[in-house]
Amino acid sequence: MRTRKRYPVVAMRAQVVLPGAVARFDLSRSRTVAAVLVAQKDPEEIDPGETGIYRYGTLCQIRSLTRTSHNTRRAMLFGIRRCSVEQLVLEGEAYEAEIFNAPLRAIEKNGEETEAMLRALKGYLQLYAREDKGFAERYLPRLISETGLMQLLRASSSQLPWAWGTGQRLLECNTGEEFYEVLTGELTREIDVVRMRHEYEQKLRLRLDKSQREFMLRE
Repeated sequence: MRTRKRYPVVAMRAQVVLPGAVARFDLSRSRTVAAVLVAQKDPEEIDPGETGIYRYGTLCQIRSLTRTSHNTRRAMLFGIRRCSVEQLVLEGEAYEAEIFNAPLRAIEKNGEETEAMLRALKGYLQLYAREDKGFAERYLPRLISETGLMQLLRASSSQLPWAWGTGQRLLECNTGEEFYEVLTGELTREIDVVRMRHEYEQKLRLRLDKSQREFMLRE
C-alpha cells in the first residue's frame, strides 16, 4: 500500500537527483524549500507550476545548508526514495504537494535469468570503468561486490554521471525490468561516447605534438 504525506516541492532546472545520490545546488528563489525534488519540463521557465513539472521525483534530505550570499544558499542533499507528486499547491511562498511513495516493482525473472542480468550489468560497469578511472577507483569495487540485481541497479544508477534527461527517464520507470533496459542502454551509449572523446583527445594531442615539433624545427 502506498503511503501519502504532504511535503514542500522544489522544481529543478536541468537537474535530476536519483535515490541514493548526493547533489549540491544553489537555492536562489524565494519559493525554494528542499524536500521533494522534481525536474522542470522546460528549464528556462521561471515558475513552472503543476503542468510544468514531471510527476515523478525524489524525496530528499538536506545534509547541509550554507549561506553563500545575501539571497543564495548552497544545499547538499541526499536522495531517499522515488515518489509521485499529486495536487501541487502554493502555500505562502513555497509549493507543497501530497506525495506517494513509488518504489520500483521487483524484477520477475527466475534465478538463472536474474543472475545473467546481474553479470551483464557488472560487465557494462567494468567496461565503463576502463574509460573513467575516477569511477573505477571510487565506485567500482563496491558495485562489483553487490550480490542482488535490484540493489546493484539502485547503487549504480546513483553513481553514474547521467544527463538530466536520462535521470528523468530512469525516474519514470515503474518496473525493475524497464529500469534495467534504460540503464544498460544508456550505459552502453555512455561507454561509446567516452571512448570517442578519448580518441579525439588522443588525436588532438598527436596533432599538437606534431605542430610543436615542426615549429621547433623551423625555429
